[in-house]
Amino acid sequence: QLNQIIHPKVKLKFESWVKQQTSHYIIKESALLFETNTHQLLDKIILVKAPVDIRIQRVCKRDNRTKEEVEKIINNQIDPNSITNEADYIINNNEQTLLTPKIIRIHHLLNKL
Repeated sequence: QLNQIIHPKVKLKFESWVKQQTSHYIIKESALLFETNTHQLLDKIILVKAPVDIRIQRVCKRDNRTKEEVEKIINNQIDPNSITNEADYIINNNEQTLLTPKIIRIHHLLNKL
């Protein structure tokens, strides 16, 4: 019920904000991009993926939550592997490679559009 109240208002606010922007592209971060079908309104999709164990560690540290709480949240989210084919660009955030070169590469690609 909360999502049904909040998401339409967030959508309207975002649309208003977008009209004021002058940059070549805008990035919209959304944890529920596919669950809310917002992905259908976007030109390109960047999917940031990380292994579940790393995601759990990060959220526990960031939000001071228990592993069980984070697992419950993750279990209610769409599986990133099921939407990989929907993404135009994928960033693997696995702590084994640097993110900045990946981000810069995508930035250059988006600037060419």
